[in-house]
Amino acid sequence: MLDKSRTNSYGHVAIISAVEGGYIEIIQQNAGKYATSRDIMELIQEEGKWVIKNDRVLGWLRIKN
Repeated sequence: MLDKSRTNSYGHVAIISAVEGGYIEIIQQNAGKYATSRDIMELIQEEGKWVIKNDRVLGWLRIKN
């Protein structure tokens, strides 16, 4: 889940499509005319937890098993 931006006052939802060493790739629909449908974000480990290094990332949703 992504926070609002200058061009989107509501926020956004994206799907993680790939996880590689040090980054994730997200895909999204209706990203707006200044964004692309795919984006790369840095992924690091801090204090034993994985963290996506992007100020707009608010959190994520998971499907219960």
